[in-house]
Amino acid sequence: MNYLKPKEEKEDLDILEENKSKLNTNKKTLQ
Repeated sequence: MNYLKPKEEKEDLDILEENKSKLNTNKKTLQ
């Protein structure tokens, strides 16, 4: 496990959240 600097960690989390949002949007669009 490599420890990220808080700033990088936050950016990673932001990217994850953004990807989740996109996935959710895509699912809604498909339905």
